[in-house]
Amino acid sequence: RMNRLVVRQTAAGLGRWLLNSVDNAADRGVVIAHDARRKSNVFAVDTARVLAAMGIKSMLHPGVQPTPVLAWSITGLNAAAGVVVTASHNPPTDNGYKVFLETGSQIVTPIDTEIAALIGDFDPLDIPIAAEDDALISRLDTSWSSAYVAAASQVRLRPEVSGVQIAYTAMHGVGGDTVAAAFTAAGFDPPAVVAEQQEPDGTFPTVSFPNPEEPGAMDLLLVAARSSGAVVALANDPDADRLGVAIPDTRDSAVGSSWRKLSGDEIGWLFADHILRHTAGDDRLVVTTLVSSSLLARMAEAHGVHSVETFTGFKWIGRIAAERAAVGQRFVFGYEQALGYLVAPRPLDKDGVTAAVLMAEIAALAGHDGITVQDRLEAI
Repeated sequence: RMNRLVVRQTAAGLGRWLLNSVDNAADRGVVIAHDARRKSNVFAVDTARVLAAMGIKSMLHPGVQPTPVLAWSITGLNAAAGVVVTASHNPPTDNGYKVFLETGSQIVTPIDTEIAALIGDFDPLDIPIAAEDDALISRLDTSWSSAYVAAASQVRLRPEVSGVQIAYTAMHGVGGDTVAAAFTAAGFDPPAVVAEQQEPDGTFPTVSFPNPEEPGAMDLLLVAARSSGAVVALANDPDADRLGVAIPDTRDSAVGSSWRKLSGDEIGWLFADHILRHTAGDDRLVVTTLVSSSLLARMAEAHGVHSVETFTGFKWIGRIAAERAAVGQRFVFGYEQALGYLVAPRPLDKDGVTAAVLMAEIAALAGHDGITVQDRLEAI
């Protein structure tokens, strides 16, 4: 049911909410991006045209963009909100519409229900829409994606450690070029990629369900990992806000003969261990959700830092990070078991690109220390 009438009605409801609820929303505007799925570009432009007809400035990212780039640019542009047209890791027939607040985090209750109510006030057949060249619609250049890549490289905590061979798949999504650029900026060699899945393709010809959690979705990646001699295999979902990880199963008697996918919690433990061991301060804060492992709270206690367990959904992690900043707590890490990780202070949403860079460092540091990632997990 994702079509142009639904999108225009949704944009109108969002626009009305912004005008009612956010100071100077019309001038600050909305930043918009899209993925490579069918009609995503059309839906993005329609959103801009509806907002322009309401007197709200719109800023369109060029080409296809990972969701983290869109979320990161909201605060940089001081926009009132952000929209990315994407169905994330859903099946090829789907599309979707993610709305972000001015903080760079996704909308939460009660804002979602307020916007939904306003959407219902509009007749989708009778929504004013501006021309594509309206003065209130601008097209951003690539400087924002370049700035994001430069910032992504700064997540490294042991930048002096040389990289190791990494295998990677974009899973037909929009993260491939950004991840490659972020690796280079971080001082790593580009990963060995799954060529069949590197370019954006909304039909997802090699995977029926482009979610790293799904059985079989990472099969081509593991082939590439074995053939390239990689020590870790990384997979983004199609909009690059999640990260899947696989490692050689060194518990197997024939080392290197088998690989295993890490669970979302195992990946979270690796990130937490690395970040808490290489940062300092009792003002640090880590956040997870009710459906994720309780081990993060025990790790936080061992390091003498704050921890919070919140509702399911990464939007709640972003909200907690923003709220706790007001009382002097410094967010350093958040995750939930559905492969969502935030290892940087911005944006306040899950980010599979910065997570990929930091996981590459974790693998590199393990090699530097003469151990494997599996050894690190067992130590944790």
